[in-house]
Amino acid sequence: MIKSLSIILPVYNEISRLHLGLNEIKKFAKKNIIKSVEIILVDDGSKDGSLRKINEFISKYKKNKK
Repeated sequence: MIKSLSIILPVYNEISRLHLGLNEIKKFAKKNIIKSVEIILVDDGSKDGSLRKINEFISKYKKNKK
């Protein structure tokens, strides 16, 4: 049983795949009953709106946690 999980994801112009990847991590954590999940996203100057998408995901995730 996994109690906690930390994942580091490099992000550079990944807007088309970012949402799917983050949702897959959420599904994996829920399926495996992982209590603590830390996702570290490293954006190295994306020009495609990846940072905006990351911030939207964070906002949405925080609302769902309440």
